[in-house]
Amino acid sequence: MATAFRDSVRRKAVIDALVNGESGAPELERALAVAFFDAFKVFQDRQKKYGPNNIAKRREAGVLVRIDDKLARLARVYLEGGKDTPDESVEDSWLDGINYFAIGLMLHRRAWPAFVPPAEDNNERP
Repeated sequence: MATAFRDSVRRKAVIDALVNGESGAPELERALAVAFFDAFKVFQDRQKKYGPNNIAKRREAGVLVRIDDKLARLARVYLEGGKDTPDESVEDSWLDGINYFAIGLMLHRRAWPAFVPPAEDNNERP
């Protein structure tokens, strides 16, 4: 319970720090900041699970394939009358898309780490 409260306080503080009304549309700024914050939390979770090597190995080409997968999923729902699925909701697809575009930008800026091959297993196999 304390962790959830701490996370909600942190979320509010980050969003409040970003939203200043400079665009002339503070409500939209807040909604965008919330979307970016939610995407960032998904990014953190995925990095904890998979690390950077899965992106580093295929670089921009791999990110483009993943973006295409997300766009196809969203097109199925919005253009072809598809349904949300338990394994990947529409919201998950939008959040993943935000992250893949940001990762693509990071790759373009050379801000993503290089691929590190797994350590070789020196045990001989029969």
